[in-house]
Amino acid sequence: MTDQPGAALTDGDLRDLTRLLARYVEHDLDQFEDWQLQTTHGPVYVTIRRELPSGWPAAAFTQVWPPQDSTAPRAEDASGG
Repeated sequence: MTDQPGAALTDGDLRDLTRLLARYVEHDLDQFEDWQLQTTHGPVYVTIRRELPSGWPAAAFTQVWPPQDSTAPRAEDASGG
């Protein structure tokens, strides 16, 4: 693992990132977060919301959690739905 932000993520890093982000939004996100990260290509803006942005279709977003290849039961499977 490297602490250099410019290093490319490994598949394991990306899995860890999505798992930690899922944990963050499950337990720590109130309504929203707006973050700015400086990169060698300029600033990157990240916004996390509990609601769909006005005018955006849900299909515009890629579901990253739970992982699509997950063998864990989904909530609707566990509830019988």
